[in-house]
Amino acid sequence: MVNGALDRTVICEEWFASGHSKKNVLTRLGGARNCLRLVVTRDLLWVTSWFPFSLITPFYDLEHVIPRKRILSVRQSWGLFGRSFLVTFRDECGAEHRLGLWPWRPAA
Repeated sequence: MVNGALDRTVICEEWFASGHSKKNVLTRLGGARNCLRLVVTRDLLWVTSWFPFSLITPFYDLEHVIPRKRILSVRQSWGLFGRSFLVTFRDECGAEHRLGLWPWRPAA
């Protein structure tokens, strides 16, 4: 933060990522394939999508603006679909969430 404001300088941006939430069985089976947008800045991770997918991503728990201080861990793993990242974070109410994310450019 600079003078209490978030630094929103984009470090990395991915327009066609895939992912799912580990919130419940429905969100684990559902999710998004090649329609998630991931934005990383110094102070936050933004997980979103674009229209018309943005109409259903909140239902699958895939709309988040996560401040860096609330990210508990980021673990890398390899699976059937390539390299993925398991992001664990706390929301503003203190509840823990986990997202599995598959970016096209994982090294970025």
